[in-house]
Amino acid sequence: MDLQDRRAPAAPGAFGSPVILALTVAVCFVLMLAEGYDVQAIGVAAPKLMPALHIAMTQSGELFGIGQWGVVLGAVAGGYCADRWSRRNILAAAVAIFGSMTLATAIANSFATLLTVRLAAGLGLGAAIPCVIGLALDFASPARRVRTVTMIMAGLPIGGAVAAAVAAATMGRWGWKTIFYIGGALPLLTLPILLLLPNLRVAATEPRRKGPSFAMLFAEGRILTTLSIWVVYFITLLIIYLLLNWLPTLMISRGFAPAQAQLLSLAFNLAAAAGSILLGMATDRLGPARTVPVAYFLMLAAAVLVAVANSYGAYLAGFTAMGFLLLGGQNCLNGVIPNFYPAEARTLSVGAAVGTGRIGSVVGPLYAGFVLAGRYGARAVLESIVALVAVAAVLVLFLLLDGRRRMADFGK
Repeated sequence: MDLQDRRAPAAPGAFGSPVILALTVAVCFVLMLAEGYDVQAIGVAAPKLMPALHIAMTQSGELFGIGQWGVVLGAVAGGYCADRWSRRNILAAAVAIFGSMTLATAIANSFATLLTVRLAAGLGLGAAIPCVIGLALDFASPARRVRTVTMIMAGLPIGGAVAAAVAAATMGRWGWKTIFYIGGALPLLTLPILLLLPNLRVAATEPRRKGPSFAMLFAEGRILTTLSIWVVYFITLLIIYLLLNWLPTLMISRGFAPAQAQLLSLAFNLAAAAGSILLGMATDRLGPARTVPVAYFLMLAAAVLVAVANSYGAYLAGFTAMGFLLLGGQNCLNGVIPNFYPAEARTLSVGAAVGTGRIGSVVGPLYAGFVLAGRYGARAVLESIVALVAVAAVLVLFLLLDGRRRMADFGK
């Protein structure tokens, strides 16, 4: 399968040294691991952090949400700047901001200061995400592009698990600040290696345009395509972050013991890492039009299973399948959707989609909290996920079939 659009050949130097590709994958994987770590870090540190800074429970929503709003803005801005100037250099700047602001979280001495540094860290992190995907597409061979992106993005759930392990091992002895010292140092340590990577720019057979613009996302009949991509990202990340934040609580409310609920959460995260890698390999081998829609319709079946489940075994099977398919399907799209757009706007296209999706990552946990506060129960939350996945599955089918029609080399 060739995912490379003939209208925009690879930049010079892409697909070259295996060493360069290995360094790129390793650095980008660590950066995505750092993102997953950061998502979990604020949650696991909160029980100690909030009393230390005299933060009321009523302010917790602002504390947890401010970083994600930073990611929304950073993803769009980072995607635009990376296409206009240089993916590597913009990524290096984003990593410097994200790492330093995460370190600054540990020395924040007031709620206002904490919100400021968490917003700045989110901006840096958001800007890094489309650059990471863009670099992966630059350096990977056409036959391995999707699996390269999905291998890198598998760092997200692994990072979340690392954050929980670090908190368990260090917070009791050294306090909550240690979590952020580690979380800030991790991305900063990648900077020297990142700056060794070639600084590729987009090369195209057609004359170079002045630069990327948001109009490119909607030009040449792409209005429905772009809006569909944004809706799919919004729904997928809404569900992912809803389950990351609320899965244990939902299961405890269904009558299961806390240890059982935590096991379901662990299964969800481990399956997400496996799904990201394995579905990426399947997409490169079989083509996105055959793989990604199937993943989303299987996800719909898994969502139905957890909505009607009445036993622990059924929940375990359903949430394991959802973890595998949710992150795997989402990350396959990260490797595919840039091919819908001109070379000059491909990182911008990812940034805009990720930014829209991150709005869903804020809405999802808030929605679950609203439903549970209204005493509608866990069953209502799980049933609403079924409807959302159904919409996303239909849109993904349209997107991939439309991509196959538009580009003869899009996939099998």
